[in-house]
Amino acid sequence: MSKYNAGRVKKYASLIVPMSFCAIGVPNTNCPFKRFWGEKLIDKKVELINQFSVDELNSLKAYHECCIRINTNIGVTNLEQVYKCTIPILIFFNPCL
Repeated sequence: MSKYNAGRVKKYASLIVPMSFCAIGVPNTNCPFKRFWGEKLIDKKVELINQFSVDELNSLKAYHECCIRINTNIGVTNLEQVYKCTIPILIFFNPCL
């Protein structure tokens, strides 16, 4: 039996890339993925996916999707969309709020 939750890993597999490096090239100062970049082994990153709560995984996934949209101008046409996309994520990752 696998030590990984295959369904969870499959659902959140898109997080492996931002957990490895910044696809944009220049990471945002508040990027929550920076903390994972020191770990080179993919297996360790998969283990983290299994350890995080679903809420944290969903927030990481939303952060990554918004970051890609904002930095590549895909699907973001005005500031209101950027605001709607980023505010809930900033609240989740900012312990001061």
